[in-house]
Amino acid sequence: MSVAEVNALVRGGFHLEPHDPLADRQALEKLAGWCHRYSPCAGCEGADRPETLLLDVTGVAPLFGSERALVDQIAKGLQRLGLLVQLALADSIGAAWAVSHYGFPNLLVAETNIVDCGGSREALRLLPLAALRLPVAMVETLGRLGLRQIGEMLLIPRVELQVRFGTLLLEQIDQALGATTEVIRPVQPSPNFTAKWLLEPPVERRDAIGTVIGRLIGQLTQRLADRGEGALQLQCQLDCRPAATTSFEVGLFRPTADPQRLLELVNMQMERIRLPDPVGAVLIQVTRYARLECRQQEFFDREGSHENDSPEVAALVERLTGRLGRTRVVHCQLQSDAQPEVAYREQSLINRPPRRKRFRPPSGAFAPLDRPLHLLNEPIKILVIVVVPEGLPIRFRYRGRDYEVARRWGPERIETGWWRRRGVRRDYYRVETKTGHRFWLFRQLQTGNWFLHGVLG
Repeated sequence: MSVAEVNALVRGGFHLEPHDPLADRQALEKLAGWCHRYSPCAGCEGADRPETLLLDVTGVAPLFGSERALVDQIAKGLQRLGLLVQLALADSIGAAWAVSHYGFPNLLVAETNIVDCGGSREALRLLPLAALRLPVAMVETLGRLGLRQIGEMLLIPRVELQVRFGTLLLEQIDQALGATTEVIRPVQPSPNFTAKWLLEPPVERRDAIGTVIGRLIGQLTQRLADRGEGALQLQCQLDCRPAATTSFEVGLFRPTADPQRLLELVNMQMERIRLPDPVGAVLIQVTRYARLECRQQEFFDREGSHENDSPEVAALVERLTGRLGRTRVVHCQLQSDAQPEVAYREQSLINRPPRRKRFRPPSGAFAPLDRPLHLLNEPIKILVIVVVPEGLPIRFRYRGRDYEVARRWGPERIETGWWRRRGVRRDYYRVETKTGHRFWLFRQLQTGNWFLHGVLG
């Protein structure tokens, strides 16, 4: 049903979240990596929008005692994560998928089911046709022919099914019954870049703690370099007994596996924290990492060859962030919006999101000096003298001083779309005063008031 209909039916309103299929897939793949503790081969189903985890537990059950003990342990582990799951164990992927999706009457209760060896046909007999992972149109066509359950369709000769529905139906039946092998696409487990050092007895000396941190960082960078990875974010935890744990994060501009560089940034953070009690344990974890970039060094520096993400710029950004904080070191990213106040947004240079295609204004739209070098945080209302009510500006007052306009360019109309709750309609003018100052003014079309929005130079 529509959102408006739900809102009318549910008293007191409801919570609405936008659907993000990519985030769903990433979360499911992360959960598949977690399930490697139960199976060496764990992955997601091969659908466009997967919602099922698949585990190959062939020969694994004796390690847990029995198949029932294995299934129960998986169910308890997922329940501890706050997940409501339906588990099924069968000879084939198709049979396990069918039983887990359609073999439980109450989907609001976590249940498990184990299909006996060779009992897939009997377990599928009373399940609906949708349990064969068939297209919706094919299920509807079979329903119009009077077929509702898998057992009813299995009574029909295979030749007649192939003539009427092609090979897809027979392939799904064979996969469910185990006659055709189906392969799981495994999700590789994420490497765990964690290093810990227990101090017994706990120590207070900063130099001793710094030595331990240096050794742990050396271990982590060696493991990162072996995989061709570099750290983008470190989390350091200091277990201060009996006080609470003290923790801090270190973010990087570019991935690195250089222990000296990481140790320098960690030491900057250590200078800013106060340890309430002696430290009994040190834990360092790489929470974000990426592939190391390999660039060929140039023998001679060429003009314009320095890039924004050069090693020198990266080191400067990381030091400034360590001293000033992550929210103080930002860069402005252009946005496709006509309103100047929202035509950009500030982004932290540390832990940046993946690069996307940058917004570029259309060529020839305006020259570099047609936009102010300094844009005010908020437009300032000013008094402007014009010849006629909607004419060109002649004189205006700004900060207690009168300016007489010598030259002007405009108007340039900027108007936001109808979907904005408070629309913006403005006529902008670039003006040059007789004293040589250049300003960016606009007239608000709704009220006729004038504002100063920027200084051109």
